[in-house]
Amino acid sequence: MMMVLHTLNADPLPSASDRVFHPQLEPSVAGRSASGDELPDALMWDDAMNLLRAQAGKRKATLLEGQVTVVPRAGASYSYFAKALFTQAAFFQMFRVPFASGGSWTRSDDTDGAHVVVVSNDLAQRTFGSVDAVGHTLRLGDVDFRIVGVIGNWNPRPRFYDLANGPFAPGEQIFMPLNTSRALSIAPRSSPACWGDGMPDMAHLDRAPCTWVAFWVELETAKDRDSYLKFLANYSNQQKAAGRFYGAPNVRLSNVSEWLTANRVVPSAARLQSFIAYSFLLICIFNAAGLLMVMFLRRRRELGLRRALGATKRQVFLHLLAETSGLALASAVGGSLLTWAALAILRTRPEAYYADIQVNAWMILMGLLMAIIATLAATFLPAWQVIRGNPYLMLKS
Repeated sequence: MMMVLHTLNADPLPSASDRVFHPQLEPSVAGRSASGDELPDALMWDDAMNLLRAQAGKRKATLLEGQVTVVPRAGASYSYFAKALFTQAAFFQMFRVPFASGGSWTRSDDTDGAHVVVVSNDLAQRTFGSVDAVGHTLRLGDVDFRIVGVIGNWNPRPRFYDLANGPFAPGEQIFMPLNTSRALSIAPRSSPACWGDGMPDMAHLDRAPCTWVAFWVELETAKDRDSYLKFLANYSNQQKAAGRFYGAPNVRLSNVSEWLTANRVVPSAARLQSFIAYSFLLICIFNAAGLLMVMFLRRRRELGLRRALGATKRQVFLHLLAETSGLALASAVGGSLLTWAALAILRTRPEAYYADIQVNAWMILMGLLMAIIATLAATFLPAWQVIRGNPYLMLKS
């Protein structure tokens, strides 16, 4: 359970999680009523584009999930669907995406809607037999794209930047400029939150009263958070003055860790299971202490004789700890083997996060130390209780 919680609570962006933020705005548009402190997770199209073009923020990117058809060189009969992400070049720098070969597309590619893509190393291996696929042509549907980069070993868990599709969902295989996807009418696979009368036009969500565009921004330092919040509040006031927003500014800016906490990425079932596990450990320590107390009491005459022959309390106490250290080592090894077996069973569970549990060397070491400390803790009280006795009375027992 330590490994489970370590995986679920891991920082997916350790080098910049305190500087990368997810802004939220209350649109306060006609036909939509805000519910308390609940803000939409995504932005309206116009707001996302306005924030993207604004000067505030070091790096900014919008994110839209999609699906494309990959037509390999073997022919259309071998086509397959691939998960795609439509974004901007800043995405790769902001989220510290490593490259096995090549790199990101340029800002001008973003503006011009160039036919360029970045692919995952799995897709490069599957399609070209190598991660050195930069410069190759990849056919998506009826259009040819030039590969400019192949992503290396990058699969952040939890998948913080797109929790709408699951924090432990499979990663994307193709990354494409957003303007390119729109020029080619590749529909995003989004779940918009809409308001007003009637069904929104899903083909033209940019004009619909819906929030559906994920947006992230990186600031120079974590201390710039307050200034960016003021910028968001001023932006809301400007939209109110323009007649788009109707209410007072209601904005929020969450860094990566805060965003994961707000969305309860750690399932309640995992927390409950961990509570049960630690409670069970505590019960085991008390039970072991009781058993050791009985064992030590049966040896009172032997221990009293040692005391009578000149052994100090400290020497007898350390001797009893040394005796149970063998049990501690055995329990540590046995517990480690049980951990491997338990992880194998957990990975067969339907919950997605179990498949991502990583066997961490530090966690294994922590488990070993915990087993040893738990055994010695169970020994401490019985051993101390026994050696406090009068040696004369112990010999008569």
